[in-house]
This record gives sequence, C-alpha cells and structure tokens, in this order.
Amino acid sequence: PGSHRLDIPKGSFVTLGFDGARFNDSTALVMTDIRRGVQKLVGFWEKPEEWNKKDDDGKPIRWQVPVQEVQDTFAKLMEEYDVWRVLADPPHWVETVADWYGKYPDEIREFWTKDPTRMYYATLAYIEAMETGTLAHTGDPDLVRHIGDTGKAPTRGVDGEGNPMYRLAKITEERKYDAAVAGILSWTARLEAIEENAQPKETLWVPRRVR
Repeated sequence: PGSHRLDIPKGSFVTLGFDGARFNDSTALVMTDIRRGVQKLVGFWEKPEEWNKKDDDGKPIRWQVPVQEVQDTFAKLMEEYDVWRVLADPPHWVETVADWYGKYPDEIREFWTKDPTRMYYATLAYIEAMETGTLAHTGDPDLVRHIGDTGKAPTRGVDGEGNPMYRLAKITEERKYDAAVAGILSWTARLEAIEENAQPKETLWVPRRVR
C-alpha cells in the first residue's frame, strides 16, 4: 500500500539502500523510516529513453550517472536524517562506497546482491512486508515502476522449506529495477535495526541564556 500523503520528515530515524550501475542503466537510493516502515525514493538517476548522443565518428556515447550528484545527494541525506545504516551494493560503485565508508564507518555496510542466498531471503522478507501491509511508500512512480519491472529467474537451489529459489532479473533489457533492489536493501537494514534494538542518536541539549 502507498499514499502520496505519506512522507519521511527530516530528522527521522532511517535506513538507506543503494543500488545501481554507472552506465546506460539506473541508480537509486531508497530511504526507510525505521519506526513506521515507510519507504521513499530519495535519489534516482536513469538513462533517458530519448538518449541517442553520438561522438564525432558517429559512435554511440554511453549515458553515465552523474557521480557528483549522487555524492551530493548522499551527503545531504546523511546530514538531514538520523541514518542508522546504509546497505550498498558496491560492484559498480567501489570507490564511492569506499569513500562513504571512510566518512561514515559506523553506518556503511556492503551488501553484495550477487550473493544468491542472502538476496533471496531479503527479497522474501520484502515481499512479505508488502503482502502484510507492514511496508508503505510515498507513491513515487519510479519506485512503483521499478518494482513492477522486476522479474524472477530460477536458480538451482531450494530454500529451507523446499521451495525453488530464484534471483531477481529484468523482464526485458529496457526495463530497469535498481530502485526495487535499493528498496529491498533499505528494508533489510530496517529489519536489522529492529533485530538489534537500534535507537536514535541522542540530541545534545544546549541550554540557552534567558534574557
């Protein structure tokens, strides 16, 4: 369920999920309000459908995610919210994630989505949250679209209940689903926060002189 009326106010106790590629694809940051289970797409960069630029020799030019915009957006989120944990898929953003870890070592964690078992169970938990209404979102159309564009590809494994395991995959090459993966990572971080009984940072109270 989702509603445009839902939002995550600045200063909220949150988690972040980060996933994406650098070229000809998309990259996303999804935030989850730990207390309420509300998700919001807070950073999104995607190759425009009309992109057809070519160099002087007529060869196609790859569209690239604006790295500095990603960095600026992330820094602003870390400043404006009480971020408990960030789960980031690093393969296409190794230097960026390493830079974030250098600045926020207590918050940044790598989550390799190519780990089929870990990703499978994270996906199951996300689906369960949707089905039970535990998860809500702000109604962002790009997040909704990416969730709808996410397909399943079978793997050779079976889970603890004997069900065939799967991995996430594009329905077609044109469809993107990085925001959906970022949502899964952000939700996984929220579940970790609940399991570890995480608490918001205490705000330092500074007395003011009464004139």
